[in-house]
Amino acid sequence: MNRSAKWIRALVATIVSQAFALKAFADSTVVDITSRETSASTSTSTVWYTNWWIWAAAVGVFLIVVIALTNRGGRSA
Repeated sequence: MNRSAKWIRALVATIVSQAFALKAFADSTVVDITSRETSASTSTSTVWYTNWWIWAAAVGVFLIVVIALTNRGGRSA
């Protein structure tokens, strides 16, 4: 297995494990926002950062930036 394939496998494993961890974290938190007005209506909504796929995308972008910044563009022995 060549070096780039090892990096890709490690990157995929990291992204998948982080996605599962973030999904578990997002599922464990419950955000309940209620508002009371003059009428007896209540509403509940979730905020955007409780979605697991947003965290997974952010981790993916972060990893791509880190890899791009640490890549020297040449081969080393």
